[in-house]
Amino acid sequence: MKVLIVFCMILFGSLNIYSQQIFKVIKAEKNYGINKEVGNDSSKYYRIVFLKVSNNNVSYPLVKPNNGFDTLKAIKELLSFEGDSRLCCFPVVNYNPLRSQLYLGLCKYYSIQLEALFIINQLVLKRPFNYSSYPILVNQTTKEEASISGNMVKIAFKAYKEWFKKIKRNNIKMVENETMMPLNNSGLIRWY
Repeated sequence: MKVLIVFCMILFGSLNIYSQQIFKVIKAEKNYGINKEVGNDSSKYYRIVFLKVSNNNVSYPLVKPNNGFDTLKAIKELLSFEGDSRLCCFPVVNYNPLRSQLYLGLCKYYSIQLEALFIINQLVLKRPFNYSSYPILVNQTTKEEASISGNMVKIAFKAYKEWFKKIKRNNIKMVENETMMPLNNSGLIRWY
């Protein structure tokens, strides 16, 4: 009996470690709020939202809650979305109104895991869309693009995790001042 109780305590404790506490993924209509297409199956599209914010309240850049928001905890949680290749309901568009560059590539949608990295940029950078105008990763040498999954996305997550370790040790102000950017140690990967 004691073994069963200990097992249950460990099981429930470990489940709590991995539970989402700031964000959740919800089903959403394709192109939520942007050029909504009629007749598309919305059951396969998702988006990341704050757990305690109304489902209808979405904006870019993401507006952090005012009081008691733990940015480091939020980053850690967003990094846990690695491997989630469900499609985000938002299309690939330019989120920087000051940037005139057009995207004419093949990527039309991006994954929840890429959305998580895109949200991290919004939480810590003063001008997140100067750093990542489009939710697409690009290899600077081969010009290969990634928006759903693949090796480039894995490299980006590895770089973000290393960056996260550094800002926990040092200071998140270095990121806000743009002296320590997330993809600095990714080799040739950058945001489009």
